[in-house]
Amino acid sequence: MCVAFLFLKARGDASRAPAVVLCVNRDEAFGRPTLPSHWWEDAPDVFAGRDLEAMGTWCGVSRTGRVAVLTNYTEEPTEKNDAGNAAYRPSRGALAADFLRGSPEARDGGENLQKLHPPSPTTYAARVAKTRDAYAGFNLIVGDCVTGEFVYVGNRGDAAGDGSPVRLVDDQSHTKTVTHKDDLHGVARGVSNATLATPWPKVVAGAARLTDAVVAYARGSNPGQEREETDENRDLAAFATDALRAVLQNDGTWRPSRRGARAGDDEKKTDDDDDDDDDDDERIPLATNPSAFVAPGAAPRLRGAYGTRCSTVVAVRADRKVAVVAERTLAWSAEGGDPGALGSGVWSAPAATSFEIAPRR
Repeated sequence: MCVAFLFLKARGDASRAPAVVLCVNRDEAFGRPTLPSHWWEDAPDVFAGRDLEAMGTWCGVSRTGRVAVLTNYTEEPTEKNDAGNAAYRPSRGALAADFLRGSPEARDGGENLQKLHPPSPTTYAARVAKTRDAYAGFNLIVGDCVTGEFVYVGNRGDAAGDGSPVRLVDDQSHTKTVTHKDDLHGVARGVSNATLATPWPKVVAGAARLTDAVVAYARGSNPGQEREETDENRDLAAFATDALRAVLQNDGTWRPSRRGARAGDDEKKTDDDDDDDDDDDERIPLATNPSAFVAPGAAPRLRGAYGTRCSTVVAVRADRKVAVVAERTLAWSAEGGDPGALGSGVWSAPAATSFEIAPRR
């Protein structure tokens, strides 16, 4: 139950609007071992969160400007392991991780190659499309912040088709255009646990919030106004940090539900529930819930120890030379040490990491 919003700046736009903005809420079981965004030891150019069960990621960025985000497609599992849990191999998180690593690929197909290059977003997405049926349902967006090339590929619903990747920089469908005065800044899109073409309320609303955030930032100074690079970097970090709340609705507050404390519990009202209508209001079906943020106990299917546990914003400066990653993560303590129990959690303060983008040569 993740959601991602992506803004891509139009090439002809001269404003200070960021070249790329990616806003992601990761919704997951609170007991699943996970690390927040960090520089990976086994891939030093990758800055991303990490799922410690499958060693993949849901979103991240690299020093060379490669960006990837993955959301799952909501469906009932068709394969189960001996414990009765969903059993899929290979891991979908590896799709994002492998792109960020930039595994070398020969471009000319010859046998005597002098130089190897990482695959472009289009090439990588085409490769994924060929093996897409081996995975559980997914949506994958991969891109290059330097060239502006971003591509979407999925394997369910209208994205399945012939598996052809969609170039987002060219495709204006399912988008919200960002305008300020008469200047076109770019395009904002969103995707959750259906396909890119599915206008779930949370997706439409989040794209609109991202639109507002970009327009407000672009208004911050005149396009021709000279600014110190340090000032621009500081402003970009503030923009990314503010977007955690403004776009992803993560203000660090939530109220745990008293019912459905354990995944799989039957929903029953007891005398202790006191007809708490707020709990019913919070557990809105996924396809109609307008909120980008899932509080503990508010997830469908009575998954009490499940919800938004990480909010991440990646923003790339207008000149595509600097990236900022702002993030908040939830530290969860389950009742009695049971990862399936509804316990308590504390959100970290927003943290921002900035670095220069160094394109591969």
